[in-house]
Amino acid sequence: MRGHIRKRGNKHSIVIDIGRDHLGKRKQKWFSGFDRKKEAEKELPKLIQQLELGEM
Repeated sequence: MRGHIRKRGNKHSIVIDIGRDHLGKRKQKWFSGFDRKKEAEKELPKLIQQLELGEM
């Protein structure tokens, strides 16, 4: 899985690509509400790991 950080307004969001559906369309999971980019950068690897382990 891969992820990136996107700025939306004055907040930052994490977007993680979780694969493709049966039609080939991208599936993404969004986590919003980070005030600072550094907070989102710190949380990104934790969220990817949780998704890979199936905890979310």
